Amino acid sequence: MTRRTSRWLSAAAMAGVALLLPVAAGAAGSRAGIGLGARATLGAGVKLVGGSGARLQAVSGSAVQADARLGVRGASTALAAAKGGAAAGGGDRTGGKVVVTWGADLTAGEKAALAALLSVPEGAVELTVTNAEEHRLLGAHFDARTIGSRAISSVLVRPAPSGSGIRVTTRHITTVTPAMYENALATAGIRDAEVTVAAPFDVSGTAALAGILKAYETAAGTALAPERKAVAPAEVAQTIRLARAVGNPDLAAAFMTRLKERMAQHPSNSPESIRRLIRSVAADLGVRLSDEMVDELVVLVQKMKAANVDWQGVHDQLAKARAELHAFLGTDTPLLRAWVDRIYGWLTQFLTLVRQWLA
Repeated sequence: MTRRTSRWLSAAAMAGVALLLPVAAGAAGSRAGIGLGARATLGAGVKLVGGSGARLQAVSGSAVQADARLGVRGASTALAAAKGGAAAGGGDRTGGKVVVTWGADLTAGEKAALAALLSVPEGAVELTVTNAEEHRLLGAHFDARTIGSRAISSVLVRPAPSGSGIRVTTRHITTVTPAMYENALATAGIRDAEVTVAAPFDVSGTAALAGILKAYETAAGTALAPERKAVAPAEVAQTIRLARAVGNPDLAAAFMTRLKERMAQHPSNSPESIRRLIRSVAADLGVRLSDEMVDELVVLVQKMKAANVDWQGVHDQLAKARAELHAFLGTDTPLLRAWVDRIYGWLTQFLTLVRQWLA
């Protein structure tokens, strides 16, 4: 917890706001983070209950989110919520099949090494993806050099319980981050799956998207909607360009996650309304985007809309990406600093009025 946060929490207690000690020692959430909109984690075991006569209340073992309106709700991490939903829902969306897609140009030694790295279970369905397939799916969005001339990246798709969302891990993938994959796969229509992307040596990971989509369709026993399947590589390409523009791939992935959250909340239709939404997300994350980058993002959102992307469905699948977003925003961001400063100012003014009244 930052020194400034500690100061205004102490001030709140002095002002007669009820502060209860944490029920569980060592509860998670000591690092500040921002949730949807202007919410922020106050810290371990502390909840601000809004409305008239706001008060602080203890919460056992969970981070708590508060927004700038002083209306509040306690919450576990998005990842924990996803796990809870999975336990309640049961079942999975892939029929229980574990599918591995091998790059067609792997040597026998490379394939053996990847089998160990991926922990391929006995009885897994095994497929092959060729470099020609990679070029057919990705050629409109990446140049031939980026895709390469050999199919190397391999993928394991494991079914997950309903409500778990999409979770991606990577090995030897240097350019496409797990959150980038998760965002693109949710856009493509993939649901409730654990995906591992790996290569025998460092590769960019762009071509792996073809193997993921092929593996999932086999595991689920159904084809993804062609229009949504087509827009997924466009999203990966755009997120990579955004990462280069802002100098941080995690920030670029966080931007796409937040943009989809906002689209789920406030669907925008016209190019101007989409542009305003993009600018708003950029301001939230403290990044500066060129007009050219904003225009590219507007085009991407329009492609998603034309592909009939279900924004709420995408949002629901991104539990892990949202948790990573909140963790990423737990660092010192302009939005967090402004929020804490505003709350601290309000509490300082309130204390001054109380002291004047008591005097």
